[in-house]
Amino acid sequence: LSARFIFCLGELRVFSGGRNVALGGEVKALQHVETPPTWSPRHLVDGMYALGISCVPSGFQGNGWHSGIHQSASEQVWVEVDLGEVRHLDEIRLIPAHPPDFPDRTGFGFPLRFRIEGSVEQEWHGGFTMVDKTGEDFAAPGDLPVAFKLPGVEARHVRVTALRLWERSRDYVFALGEIEVKADGKNVAAGCKVNASESTLTSSWRPEFLVDGKGGGGGLKEEERWLRDLSIRRELLQDRDRLEKA
Repeated sequence: LSARFIFCLGELRVFSGGRNVALGGEVKALQHVETPPTWSPRHLVDGMYALGISCVPSGFQGNGWHSGIHQSASEQVWVEVDLGEVRHLDEIRLIPAHPPDFPDRTGFGFPLRFRIEGSVEQEWHGGFTMVDKTGEDFAAPGDLPVAFKLPGVEARHVRVTALRLWERSRDYVFALGEIEVKADGKNVAAGCKVNASESTLTSSWRPEFLVDGKGGGGGLKEEERWLRDLSIRRELLQDRDRLEKA
């Protein structure tokens, strides 16, 4: 058989002002393979890649926020972050939970169908849809952040409503490790007030853990800095290997 050669990439990220401006952008290629759900040009800028969540080991790790436990997947449950004032939003990132008592269940509690809404009122009143993922089941994210680009959208409240819950152990839940809301390259959701239609309250599951800067098993870092640090680490490891062989 003759040799065959290919060029492929898992993700292309372009950072400007602390955020990935390539997220959801248009992708053009001289040639490409379209074999959903695996290979597609749009997957180059979908925010999902093999390195996982940008975090580093830390001390106490709250799991995040957890809904009540339901016997049906079709229950509607919501959780929202009050940013304290109207913000010009750039991006929303949902960080899946990964509690240590469910180590083999990546993407714990991430809903199969959901929508993300915003409101500019001081108290939630009505709202408008920013992201709609209610038409079909959303692909399980595993230990990967789920990001949505929202250029120019204004909101004070950001609400995530699950319409089809995640199956846990013959029951159904909605859980998230962290919500990040980016504005001018900064996470303006950090430390903000969290409201929910219902919550499970334990030492590791609490509404305030949804905005505590921790997720994925450690303290969350800005992606650009985290990726740069990983690159430096790789270079240091290569230098060490060369020195050991010298």
